[in-house]
Amino acid sequence: MEILPFHMDHVPEFFIRKCELELKESPENKVKSIEELRTMLKNADITSSGSSKLANHFILKLKTELLQSK
Repeated sequence: MEILPFHMDHVPEFFIRKCELELKESPENKVKSIEELRTMLKNADITSSGSSKLANHFILKLKTELLQSK
């Protein structure tokens, strides 16, 4: 069985509202987060151990932000 990629040209309104409510997502937050991600990736140690450290950093940051928003 062949697994084909899933491509989507739009995001349904339901998911946009869900992100706004549950993740406190806004256009400003998106821009800021994308810029931060680009900076982190540009400065990242892209080795297997470096990738793990980068992933752990993102997970920790996300958990911290979610806890603060509650």
